[in-house]
Amino acid sequence: MTLADGASLFFDLGWKAGVTALVLICISVIGRRLGPFMASILMAMPMNAGPGYFFLALTEEPAFLAHGALISFIGGGAVYLYIALYVQTAVRLGGLVLPLILGVSGWAAGAAILELDMFEVNVISALVFVVVCVVLTRPFVMKLDAFSAPTGGDRSWRLTVLRAAIGGGFVALAAVASLHLGPTFAGFVFAFPTTILATTWMLTRSFDARFAAATIQSARVTLLNYLAFCLVLYLAALQLSSSIQAWLLAVVAAILSALVLAVIANRKRAAARASGEATATNEPV
Repeated sequence: MTLADGASLFFDLGWKAGVTALVLICISVIGRRLGPFMASILMAMPMNAGPGYFFLALTEEPAFLAHGALISFIGGGAVYLYIALYVQTAVRLGGLVLPLILGVSGWAAGAAILELDMFEVNVISALVFVVVCVVLTRPFVMKLDAFSAPTGGDRSWRLTVLRAAIGGGFVALAAVASLHLGPTFAGFVFAFPTTILATTWMLTRSFDARFAAATIQSARVTLLNYLAFCLVLYLAALQLSSSIQAWLLAVVAAILSALVLAVIANRKRAAARASGEATATNEPV
């Protein structure tokens, strides 16, 4: 690697880490002021897959993006397994390490279905897999307050830069490696819940395990942002000759999904506050 290549890689890692830091700060601020569900809307945006597929779109054909996006969509279904295991463990036992380990293990077990010979990767099987994950994990949803702001909490941001650097570096390295290892690898890597893990870490340290669990559980609904991105990217990449155009349509889909969820959630939050009813609920929207 030449000096110029090294400088370019360092620059890429730096600005991606900076963007990730900004996202994590925004999630914490929104959570502190508006509660877990509103913070989860931003958390469930494709912060990992979005930048990753953008860099692939600069060099790869639409077919590459289509295949990767479908794998990422299936990986998104596996996130529901992560949510169920993490929330159950965090609420019942507290802490951070064990809930994260079990959550990641759940995601890995779900994503492993792609290795089964009987699983044929296509849009129908992908949709069925996501629906099955949603249904199977529904009984494990806990009654958590999705809209109230936390009381107290640590306002220190000392570790934010470190967490952001880890998340940003992961996206950068994944995008580079995907150019050499193919679309299936890219789909797996970009589906890994990197932003959710970083958010979990930050919110648990800044507030407590229960508040972090309420935010993560809210992703059962707000994950629509990520799933919309992957599905639209897949469909658009099949129809368009431009990878960038397909990526742009996918980003628009994710933004529209987030806006709709924000409007609905804001109305429910306002109604709950006006009536004085408790906002703790199994399914916030």
